[in-house]
Amino acid sequence: MAGGASIKLAEIVREENIVGAIKARDKEGAIRELVEKLAECGGIRKSRVEEVTEAILEREALGSTGIGNGIAVPHAKLGGISQAAGVLGRAPGGIDFASLDGGITHTIFLFVSPADDPGQHVALMSRFVTLIRKTDFVNFFRQTEGTGALHDLLEEVDSW
Repeated sequence: MAGGASIKLAEIVREENIVGAIKARDKEGAIRELVEKLAECGGIRKSRVEEVTEAILEREALGSTGIGNGIAVPHAKLGGISQAAGVLGRAPGGIDFASLDGGITHTIFLFVSPADDPGQHVALMSRFVTLIRKTDFVNFFRQTEGTGALHDLLEEVDSW
């Protein structure tokens, strides 16, 4: 996937990387919980959880990654990783991500990408921005429950 070619969300967010119901009730707690899940699934080394959490929170301090329609995409570029990795979390009660549209966030895609391959990062962000503008994507995500069904939806979206 060098240079961001052929981004496949279902490969970046595998089924085991999906949290059906985030326990945290605030943005910082949700980010920490999702980074821990990313480490548990092998997307990053467990020894880097604190570093990655801080990098994502620092990025979040620059401006909200709540892109609207109930979706947030917290992210960071990191040295020492070779390819993008991500995790998806659902927040049934909603979390305030200071979204651009003022709404509450229910779906969080958290990802990290290699600092030395900015093309991957740009391609992922572009993919999310494109998807958030598709009414079908937003509606399907709101209605889909269960980790298997969410991953199936990501696979379907990859063919759009």
